[in-house]
Amino acid sequence: MSLETVYFALFDDQGRLAYTNGPLREALAGVGDLSALTLGDLLAVNGVPGSQVLASLEEAGTWSGDAGLCLPGRGQVPVRLELVTCPAAGGGAAAIALLARSRTGAAQDRDPSRERLRRRQDMLMAIIEESPDFVSTADAQGRVLFYNRAARRMLGIGEDEDLNGIRIPDTHPEWVRDLVMQEALPAAARDGVWTGETCFLSRDGREIPVLQTIVAHRNEDGQVEYFSTIAVDISERKRYEEELARLVNRDQLTGLLNRAGLQAELERRLQASGDDAVHVLLYIDLDNLKDVNDSLGHHAGDALIKKFAALLDEVFGPTGVTARIGGDEFAVFLPGTCAVQAQVLAAQLLERLQGDVVVAGKGVIKPNASIGIAEYPRHGGTTDELLVSADLAMYEAKNHGGGRMALFSPDLQVGKEISSRVTWEQRIREALSQDRLILYRQPIQNLRTGRVAFYELLLRMPGPDGRVVGPDAFLDVAARTPLMAEIDLWVVRRALAMLDAPAGPDVALTVNLSGRSLSDEGFMDALEAELQRRPRASRLLVLEITEQSAIGNLPRVQQHIQRLQGLGCRFALDDFGVGFACFDLLRRLPVDLVKIDGSFIRNLSRSAADRRLLKGVVEIAGALGKATVAEFVEDEETLEFLRGLGVDYAQGFFIGRPEPAPVPGTAAPAGLSD
Repeated sequence: MSLETVYFALFDDQGRLAYTNGPLREALAGVGDLSALTLGDLLAVNGVPGSQVLASLEEAGTWSGDAGLCLPGRGQVPVRLELVTCPAAGGGAAAIALLARSRTGAAQDRDPSRERLRRRQDMLMAIIEESPDFVSTADAQGRVLFYNRAARRMLGIGEDEDLNGIRIPDTHPEWVRDLVMQEALPAAARDGVWTGETCFLSRDGREIPVLQTIVAHRNEDGQVEYFSTIAVDISERKRYEEELARLVNRDQLTGLLNRAGLQAELERRLQASGDDAVHVLLYIDLDNLKDVNDSLGHHAGDALIKKFAALLDEVFGPTGVTARIGGDEFAVFLPGTCAVQAQVLAAQLLERLQGDVVVAGKGVIKPNASIGIAEYPRHGGTTDELLVSADLAMYEAKNHGGGRMALFSPDLQVGKEISSRVTWEQRIREALSQDRLILYRQPIQNLRTGRVAFYELLLRMPGPDGRVVGPDAFLDVAARTPLMAEIDLWVVRRALAMLDAPAGPDVALTVNLSGRSLSDEGFMDALEAELQRRPRASRLLVLEITEQSAIGNLPRVQQHIQRLQGLGCRFALDDFGVGFACFDLLRRLPVDLVKIDGSFIRNLSRSAADRRLLKGVVEIAGALGKATVAEFVEDEETLEFLRGLGVDYAQGFFIGRPEPAPVPGTAAPAGLSD
């Protein structure tokens, strides 16, 4: 059939004309109020009673046949009529009429194109109804015309419920309405489409975050006739983002503020303080946490930390702002409190600790603490100054044996602190010059093969009493001086010598690089020369950097990584997850491995939230072509969770404790390559 004109009309559930296309509007130009017309006014069905047509339409949802279109001044124009029903705003069944007029006016009962069109319409409606996403239409005035099943479920609207009277603003919380009505709809009308995050309001009061796309549909005159919406529920993604945002300012183990959260809270409080305000900051160190971790494991240490956090809340009450600002370091901000009152509370805390024990396995823990006290504004007028003063006072208490408090004094800064720093600098220089630094190694296991794939080299040195001390005792001092780059280069040289030995291991070694070394061009040149001198060993070397060290000068760090990767060595991003600028950093840094911080791992078997977060990290890293390493793995249950989540490697006491690394020329580490 060669078509001259195609008419299209939409009737509501009462049979009233709701919409016409341009050709039909032109044909009905002589009619004043089109909305007063009904299906019966426009159509004369040839030889078939109207009641029969409507009964067939109600039963089957469609009707096809010859009809006459009643046009003003032209009588009946023969058309081929296709009627289809769809859910209507009034809750009943509206009709869509497709009227095709042939040039000859003859009926075309057997036209296959009509049947194909009907099937396509049926298929489209079925797809829309069964779509898991929210789909709706509304007229240009914002009156809702249609919801699919998913939309009705999301909003709590019954399948047969009347939609008449529902407007677009009714489906959004009050705080979203202005965005939708004043920004989204005008933008869609102007540009054709708008996409953004909004929120729907369910009948039961729930707010459902969605990613919403609004499309404006125009008539032949270019005017917006109706809007359609497709929306995807993003509740799970928003919960994930909120959890990440919470972790930015909260310590995961205790739920207390972390260092960043404390600093933000101090900034806010101090800025709001009047000229005569007095506050106190307590800096608290758990004196024996390292011994607990080393002797009883991190689970025992975690139990001690959580119990101590609860004790802080008991002693300092709801007015105290409590934070965990380091592994064994806490802080309590006491607004409106003077130093004398703070000393009374600190004494109560120390007294409570005397009788406090935590039983972990077969071990009994007797905690103790050193407390430094600084008063605002007398000991510091800014957040940084107050933290430094309280920290110095804490070290004063620790230097006198711990288990006590100390009030800040200006003499501390020029006395104990500088003296201690100078002493440790001298010890480090002597250890370097006499080659007395010590390396330990800890295995990293391939979770697919069960074999040792890497050893991480960990730095130690002799203490003043001859005992081996860990990096916490001296690296903070070294990091403030050029000694740090010298230490890093010593460790790299020793690692390359171990790998290049005739009986050296065919297992990679990982070495930590400091931020200071990464920004030191002299160090990078020396490192490059070492790698060029030992090409075989370079291929088995992994250099670990932290997020904090990378973000200081990201372009330079990127260049350094690519430069050294060209010589065969690999890179790992250590402590991933601590800074939370890290997802973007992970995308931008060309590292090979991602070492996930232990705060995500320790409670994996008990925390569904941690498992979801870890799964997200693994998926993102995998999508970027980077392998993952889980740190602080301490039991079989955690290891099984890691395997199930797709983590590539694991490190921790359960895999193996640190042990002295063989000196080059002696027995090499036993292990199997990846």
